[in-house]
Amino acid sequence: MKGSTVISENVLTGLSIVISFILMVLVVRVVLSYQSERAYENLFESIARDISMTIDREAGMSGSEIAEYELPKGSHSNIRIDYKSVFVTYGDKTVKRSFSGLINSGPYEFNDPTIICFIKTGSRIDIFDRPCEEVPT
Repeated sequence: MKGSTVISENVLTGLSIVISFILMVLVVRVVLSYQSERAYENLFESIARDISMTIDREAGMSGSEIAEYELPKGSHSNIRIDYKSVFVTYGDKTVKRSFSGLINSGPYEFNDPTIICFIKTGSRIDIFDRPCEEVPT
């Protein structure tokens, strides 16, 4: 036919190899991106879980108790501890964990804390965003 371009088998094979390579790179990138995002979410879920477990442990103990929780280095988040829930906000997402112990104080809001101190006296649990030795008793 006049004016038509004939594509050789070699050109078609070359194009299919290039397209296959691009698709493989995209699939690997999506999988790795999902895994790193999920690991990042797991970090903040574990922070919320650890804080709620610490509150429950403190509430379950008789007498006075002191506990410290050091947040993982580089985990920038805001923490809000309310009546029966812990909210950990990072970026535009929030993780919520519930606890059963009564804190009889609060709510507490901490912006990017590095350490959290829990002090139980009687049935009251006070929470601070500094080491326990810095908290006046």
